[in-house]
Amino acid sequence: MLHNEEILIENIKKKENKVLIWGACERNNDILDFFKQNDVNVVGYIDQNSDKQNTYNDFPVFSKDIIKDNNYFVYVGLLKTYNEVISHLENNNYTEFTDYWYPCREIKLDGSCSYSDLYGNEYVGNNYKLDIQLKNCNKLYIGNSCRFSDAQIIVSAMSKVIIRDNVEIHGKSKIWCSFESDIYIGENCIFENLVNYIYSINYSRCTIDENFRVHTSFSVYDYFILNVYEHSNLFLAKNITACKNIYITSVQNSDVNIGNDCMLSADIVIRAGNSHNIFNLETGENLTSIGRNIVIGDHVWIGQRATLFNGCDIGCGSIVGINAFVNKKFPANCSIAGNPARIIKENVAWRRESYPYFDSYDDFAEFDFR
Repeated sequence: MLHNEEILIENIKKKENKVLIWGACERNNDILDFFKQNDVNVVGYIDQNSDKQNTYNDFPVFSKDIIKDNNYFVYVGLLKTYNEVISHLENNNYTEFTDYWYPCREIKLDGSCSYSDLYGNEYVGNNYKLDIQLKNCNKLYIGNSCRFSDAQIIVSAMSKVIIRDNVEIHGKSKIWCSFESDIYIGENCIFENLVNYIYSINYSRCTIDENFRVHTSFSVYDYFILNVYEHSNLFLAKNITACKNIYITSVQNSDVNIGNDCMLSADIVIRAGNSHNIFNLETGENLTSIGRNIVIGDHVWIGQRATLFNGCDIGCGSIVGINAFVNKKFPANCSIAGNPARIIKENVAWRRESYPYFDSYDDFAEFDFR
């Protein structure tokens, strides 16, 4: 629950072992139990409603003016950042970490230099221009020679974001990782000038392997969105390319796996999971909890405006036609199209090059298209 617990307890002992918890109405039972286990003397709570609520958890509730007596250690249990709380503490000569802890407050950084603190927040990166927010024991590691134009990175609630070397993220972009989740972006990935959103929230993981590239157009409304929620996983393998207006999401115990060297055209939706609760009225079973997966093999070409939904499983080397709706399993090296999708042709192969034109299979027989 807490990072550097030993240092926290040591600093509390220096303050005559007297603690005030700021935020009587927040969910602070866990920290109260922690203090009891470590023989910390909790004196009471601080809350803005102290005039209406005199006690909480059998402890007295005080107004913020009580801290004018600097003999207390203040643990701020508020789950959001309130600058007026920090100002009030510091105007009364309270020093962070020595006299008070506020583990859930946002740490705002500009990306120019590395940072770490006793809350367990850590940023490793230098000379980047970023809007960074860390909150409650989080890690952000950015490699060398990366480029960002207008990016915001938010990491909160014991989560981790790793961005490897030579990554470029252009356009208005947001990376948000929260509640024990992970985001990994491999080397040499390029997100061109679109609105880019990459979210991984609630015990989920988003992995983008090396050499991923999403292409731009001239429209300010074009986007590239990856969403991973609620115990789900999204994996994009190496050397994948994508065009504008791509929406890929995995939610509620579901996974999306996209293989190496896939080519995604524009306006594609790839969605695993239901997002909302669906029940079987006969058994009472929550069908959403089962989870739904999508598997796309290596070297698959997905045509414009295709929709890939729960149960989609496409074999290596296959082609998905324009406007196709795919929600079942198909073999390798086939061409599929339609709503719902069906096999149009089997034993086919494709290459990325639009020029030169290859007259026969012999022209690219050595190419690994499977």
